[in-house]
Amino acid sequence: FSIFFVSRIKTTTNSTIGVDFSFKELPKITKILHKNKTFLIFLLLNVLVINFTFLNDFLPVIGTQISISDKYIGFLLLFLLLCQMVGHWLAQFCSNMKNIFLFFWIMIGGVLFLLFGRFYSITGIIFLGLAYTLFGVIKIILYSRMQHSLSTNNRLIGLSFYNLFNQFFYGITCLILGF
Repeated sequence: FSIFFVSRIKTTTNSTIGVDFSFKELPKITKILHKNKTFLIFLLLNVLVINFTFLNDFLPVIGTQISISDKYIGFLLLFLLLCQMVGHWLAQFCSNMKNIFLFFWIMIGGVLFLLFGRFYSITGIIFLGLAYTLFGVIKIILYSRMQHSLSTNNRLIGLSFYNLFNQFFYGITCLILGF
């Protein structure tokens, strides 16, 4: 299907699809980051919030440690993904949230993750589900605000840098959680 849709894209002779990233763009990225502190703050918060929900990669280990049978670990993943989907749906109702409340809810989400760590059992899954729901809301709002903090001309470069930054921290998070 993707080949069919790509073949239907019409381009003019002066336009290109895709961007060739080179290290020559680094001064432009640093200039964008230096001029737009709001983007940098939302970028950092978004990456940190998203990295909390990378526990999905470790759910089989977590499930066996809290005595969930191997047959039912998939339900744990399904439950957390449903919680995250509910959070994404709820984000539309919270789009006008002030930044101070957003930071407050990030702290509440952190407390929920700490409560899961404290009650590391099947009961603690409730706290983990609430944290995934809350961070689902926060993730959508932060990503939206991060995009809107950039001008249209700089959005592609800023979001490319965000993706690179996100993947880098995902690797570090996996290294930390893997030990």
